[in-house]
Amino acid sequence: MDKTLTKEKEQTETVSSQSELSPASAPLIQPEKDKFSLEGLRQQYTEVNNHIRHYSVLRFNIFTVFLAALGGLFSLSFGFFEAKNVDPNITMLWGRVGGLLVTLLFFIYERRIQVLINNSLEVGKELEDPLGYKHLSNRPSWGWFRTHTATIIFFLILILFWFVMAIEMLAKVKGEMVNYTELITIMVAVLGTLAAVYNIRLVLKAFKADHERRKKQATIEYVGQILREARFKIDARYRSRGVTTEEISKLMENPEDYAEWRNVLGVFEHLAVGINTGVYDKDILYRMSGSYLTELFTIVEPYVELKRKIHPNAYSEFESLAKEFGEKQRSGYLIASTGNIKHSPV
Repeated sequence: MDKTLTKEKEQTETVSSQSELSPASAPLIQPEKDKFSLEGLRQQYTEVNNHIRHYSVLRFNIFTVFLAALGGLFSLSFGFFEAKNVDPNITMLWGRVGGLLVTLLFFIYERRIQVLINNSLEVGKELEDPLGYKHLSNRPSWGWFRTHTATIIFFLILILFWFVMAIEMLAKVKGEMVNYTELITIMVAVLGTLAAVYNIRLVLKAFKADHERRKKQATIEYVGQILREARFKIDARYRSRGVTTEEISKLMENPEDYAEWRNVLGVFEHLAVGINTGVYDKDILYRMSGSYLTELFTIVEPYVELKRKIHPNAYSEFESLAKEFGEKQRSGYLIASTGNIKHSPV
């Protein structure tokens, strides 16, 4: 009887343990860090949308103030408001100059707000990838017919209008006839200058994109080569457990093996110098092998500590880079589009 009860109890415990380990009843991934990381990304996404909403409302409020100021400047510039003891032409001249300056000021405000909105949109799209959201990514775009394009055209027309009106009134104040041919020539020159500045901006953007592309390509090619050497000479022996002090002593007794070890670590130190000085692309390296470099430094750290008894700054660049990557991993650093070309004109 006792044997039968014992056997049934063992069978019950076995079934119970199997049900606890069953994939159908237990989730495959249960790290608390992932939950906190996703919650942090959701909070960031909420803040990004709040920023977009805030700057959109701010733009509307600024535009309302601008239109009110514009109405007052029109009244002053075209004689609807008269000032005693002041030449009306002088009043209208200053009104038109003021209109030009105020329009330029609010145009700068408009462009700054648009830059902030664009930045929030880009950050929001990056956050949507790991969160699985599509609100901003699938947002329909009107291309050149977007609202801020129409606003830019509106401001440029106003700036040109105030400029022409100010020149015309300045000629009247001086008692000169307005030379409309010369005025049109000035307008064409201004428009040509603006077009030239815009083209220069596009050329600089394309140049920066090409420089970024070359930098990232060089990083990918160089890192791919040295990683193959590291995996062949270090990973095969030490990755699963790390290197011990005794193994380092034996390694240093073999000149050929020791030379290979130093060469591999020397290459990673040179890579870290290139990354830390901006020669190579840090985001691309982190995206390719951030976790591996952190793990590699942990493996060789006993050797580094032994080496620093002779050379205190040995492999300091490699250590700095590995610790930075490790901190990024612990903080849930977002890599959805890290390393993408920022200045691409396309």
